[in-house]
Amino acid sequence: MELSGTARIDVSDGQSPGSALIGSRNAAEVAIGTNALIQADNLSSGNGGSVKVLSKSATKFSGTITAEAKGSKGNGGQVEVSSSGKKGLTFRGKTSLKSAHGQDGQLLLDPKFAIIRSSGTDPATGNTFDNDPEGTVTISGADLSAALSSASVIIQANTDITLDDVITSSTNGNGLSFQAGRSITLETNSSVTLNNGAFYCKINDENALLYDRSAGGAGFFGVGPVTINTQGGDVTLDVGTFGGVQGGTMNVINTMINAGGGNIIVNGYGCMENARGLATNIAECSQLVTSGSGTIDVTGTAVSAQVNGGGPNAGVSNNFGIFATGLAAEANLIQTENGAITITGTGASIDLGYNNGGTYLSMTQVKTTGTGSITINGTAGSGQTQNLGVVLNGPMGLVSSNTGSIQITGVGKGTEQGNMGISIETGSQVVATGAADITIHGTGGNGTSLNLGVAITTQGSGVSSEGGSVFITGIAQGSNNSNQGFNMNEGCYVKTTGSGVITIDGTGSGAGNSNMGAVFTGKTLEVTSVDGDINITGTGAGAGPSNSGVYIQYPGAIGTTGSGEVNITNNTP
Repeated sequence: MELSGTARIDVSDGQSPGSALIGSRNAAEVAIGTNALIQADNLSSGNGGSVKVLSKSATKFSGTITAEAKGSKGNGGQVEVSSSGKKGLTFRGKTSLKSAHGQDGQLLLDPKFAIIRSSGTDPATGNTFDNDPEGTVTISGADLSAALSSASVIIQANTDITLDDVITSSTNGNGLSFQAGRSITLETNSSVTLNNGAFYCKINDENALLYDRSAGGAGFFGVGPVTINTQGGDVTLDVGTFGGVQGGTMNVINTMINAGGGNIIVNGYGCMENARGLATNIAECSQLVTSGSGTIDVTGTAVSAQVNGGGPNAGVSNNFGIFATGLAAEANLIQTENGAITITGTGASIDLGYNNGGTYLSMTQVKTTGTGSITINGTAGSGQTQNLGVVLNGPMGLVSSNTGSIQITGVGKGTEQGNMGISIETGSQVVATGAADITIHGTGGNGTSLNLGVAITTQGSGVSSEGGSVFITGIAQGSNNSNQGFNMNEGCYVKTTGSGVITIDGTGSGAGNSNMGAVFTGKTLEVTSVDGDINITGTGAGAGPSNSGVYIQYPGAIGTTGSGEVNITNNTP
C-alpha cells in the first residue's frame, strides 16, 4: 500500500476526531510519500485523534502526520508507526502531536531492531524496499529530536535498540522511552538532552513479541563517554520480565547521568552463568547525579544459573549484585542534595565458588550535600569463601552526607572462611559533615573461620561524624577460629566531634580460638570523641584461648578530649 504525491487523509473534527489506520498487521508493505499528509486533529476542545501506520513486512514513512489538540483543553493524540517484518521500518517523516493547553501526545515506533544514527545511506529514498536492514528502524537523532518537539516518543523494539547519535529536546515535559525485548546500547559520544522530560530504558521488555525477538541474554550498555541530561525529568534504567523471567545486566560505563532534580533508578538483574557476572556494573568515572529532592535508587540482584561443565550453582566466582569501580584519577560519583540515596546489592545463591558479593564500591563516592540520607545494603551470595555483604574500597572511596543519616548494612554468606558482613578498607571513608548519625551493622557468614561482622582495615580507612553519633554493630558467625564481631587495625579511625557518641558492639562466634567480640590492634588507630561517651561492648565465644570480649592492643588509642567518658564491657566466655 502506498500514499504518494499529495495524498491526504483527514479525520479531524471539532469535538471528537476520528482514527486513521493506514495498512494493517497483515499488510505486506506500506509507504507514505514525502508530500502525503494524514490529519487527526481536534479543532475545538478535547484530545487529538489516533493514527496508525502498520505493516507485516516493511513500513516507510516520509510524509506528515498531525494529531493536535488545538482547543482550550485536551492532550495531543496518539500515533504509531510500526512494522514487524524483516525489511523493517524507516522513519524520515514529520509528526505534530502538540496540545495548545494540555500535554503533547505520544509517538510510538515499533520495529524489531532500532538504530538511531546520523550517518550512512538513507534507506527512505524512493519507495522500494530493497537493501534495507532486516527488521530495523533507521532514524537520525535530528529526526527523533524533531519528533520530541511535539510529542513524547516511545521506541519499542522487539529485540535491540542502539543509540549512536545526539538527541536534544527543548520542549518542556516531553519524554523519551527505549523499550527493548533484548538489549539497549548507548554508543560512544551519544547523548540525550531533555527539558524536564523523563528518559526511560527497559531491557528484556515483557511487551516484546515472542516470535519476533531474537534469542540471547539482555543487557544495557552505556559505552562511554555517554551523556544523559533530563533537566528535572526522571531517569530509569530497568529490567523487564520477557517470557516470565526477569533478567538483564546494567553496564553504566563512563556514562554521565544528570537528572537535575528528577529521580534516578538503576535496576540490574543479572544471570550468573560463569565467572565474573555483574548484575549492576558502574565503571570508569560514571556519574549518577541529581539535585534538590531528587532521589537515587541503585539495585543489583545476581541470579544463579546452570554453569557450563557443572551442575546448577556450581563453581561460580567473582559475581556481584552491584559492582562500582571508578578510576584512580577520577572516582565514580553518586550524588544528590536533599533526596535519599539507596543502594542495594544481592549476591547469587551459589553452592561452590568465592567472592560472590552483594555491594562492592571501589573508588566510588556516594554523597548527599543537604538533608538527604544514604542507605547502603549488601547481601552476599552463598558460596564458599570471601563472600562479603558490603565492601567500601579505595583511597578515593567515600560515603558522605551533610545532615542526613547514613546507614550501612551488610550480610556475609559462605560455608568456609573470609565471609564478612562489611569491610571498609584501603583508605575508604564514611563521613557525616553535619550533625548526622552513622549506623553500621554487619553480620559475618556462617562458615568456618575469619567470618567477621565489621572490619575497618588499612591506613586511612575510617568512620567520622561532626556532631552526630556513630553506632557500629558487628556479629560474627562461624564454627572455628577468628570469627570476630568487630575488627579495626593500624591507621584506621572512628571519630565524633561535639557531643556525638561512639557505640561499638561486637559479638564473636565459634568453638576455636580468637573468636573475640571487638578487636583493636595498632598504635596509630584512633577511636576518639569530644564530649560524647565512647561505649565499647564485646562478647567472645569458644572454649579455646584468646576469646576475650574486647581486645585493645594499645589502650591509649581510645579516648575523649572533652567531658565524654570511655566505657568498656568485656564479656568473656
